[in-house]
Amino acid sequence: MREASLNYNLPGKYIENSFLKGLSVGITGRNLFFLYRALENYDPEGSFSVSNYAQGVLFYTMPTARSIGFNISIKF
Repeated sequence: MREASLNYNLPGKYIENSFLKGLSVGITGRNLFFLYRALENYDPEGSFSVSNYAQGVLFYTMPTARSIGFNISIKF
């Protein structure tokens, strides 16, 4: 799974008496896991060479980094 995102928009009734017009919070994750892996040494994000035949093949490389982030969006 390359990227997953979950966002929540705060309902307007909670911010109607404030200076805010909108508020949303969310969490995003990248490179969380593989849904299916036919080959053990294969990652579509990685490459050990610039040739077309080496794209995705892992050969003594570090695994692709997993990242998790948090975001907040405020509308005035």
